[in-house]
Amino acid sequence: MQSTNHVFMVRPKRFGYNPQTAQDNTFQSIPGEQTQEEIAIKALAEFDAMVTDMRNKGIDVTVFEENLTAPGITPDVVFPNNWISTHSNGIIILYPMRWENRQWERREDIVALLKSRCQVSQLLDLSSSEKQGQYLEGTGSMIIDHINGTIYAAISERTQKALTNEVGKQLGYQVVTFSPNRYTSATGVEAAIYHTNVMMCIATNLVVVCIDAIVPEDRERVLASLKQSGKEIVEISLTQMLESFCGNMLEVQGPTGLPYLLMSTTAYGALTAKQRETILQHNQILHFPIPTIEKYGGGSVRCMVAENFLPLAH
Repeated sequence: MQSTNHVFMVRPKRFGYNPQTAQDNTFQSIPGEQTQEEIAIKALAEFDAMVTDMRNKGIDVTVFEENLTAPGITPDVVFPNNWISTHSNGIIILYPMRWENRQWERREDIVALLKSRCQVSQLLDLSSSEKQGQYLEGTGSMIIDHINGTIYAAISERTQKALTNEVGKQLGYQVVTFSPNRYTSATGVEAAIYHTNVMMCIATNLVVVCIDAIVPEDRERVLASLKQSGKEIVEISLTQMLESFCGNMLEVQGPTGLPYLLMSTTAYGALTAKQRETILQHNQILHFPIPTIEKYGGGSVRCMVAENFLPLAH
């Protein structure tokens, strides 16, 4: 299955701008007049409203409260998909994170709860690679086509090729790596895509991708693989990706298997009528207003949702 009805999220009590991750994430904005407390309150309200909307559609959401006993403040705790992924063969993978205050997000209690509720065959802990300066930030770094057994990854400081290949080997999946194009951010900084999931989303019958975010010499190879999957391709522009998080989407299932495509209201508003029409041929759209989380966290809806593909314990 490409998607699941079971997901988990981490409720942020101390959300805020993270100066560590801002060093390679130009999607983040430096706070202006708003205080840290005001930003945290708004982010919490956006999170709670999103969870309520998802549950009202019958999506099974487990919410974990932020761990307030971490070694320090974890402003990005609302993005758990970077440190953990789960898989239908019973594997849980823990990932090496580039920035120290993101490394503190990994939670033994969440892993323990998953083990108690689900059938877990293996815990693959890659986090020790941090000591060698090697990183792979979960399903931020990797976009996984479960149906066709393919992993797509834009190589960056946060996404190393050797670790991506190791995950592919463990899952028995083919790996398609490529180089992301450099771009000039709104503040005039030249940068490259920090996470693959800001430029690509793969659903059961659909791919949303910013082709212009891939270097020209890799585009044909990546496009050929995506076309071979048999999915319909919706191309988004660099502007849609950079300014509105149009690549940061996730498919989940409703209780009857109805596929929903989750996205932010910012992303939804930036899609053209034709793009929306194509998506609606395959998925219902659920969009959520999370402007505070997007502005200061530099991530969107997909980053907030960690999927649970583990088989449930009998």
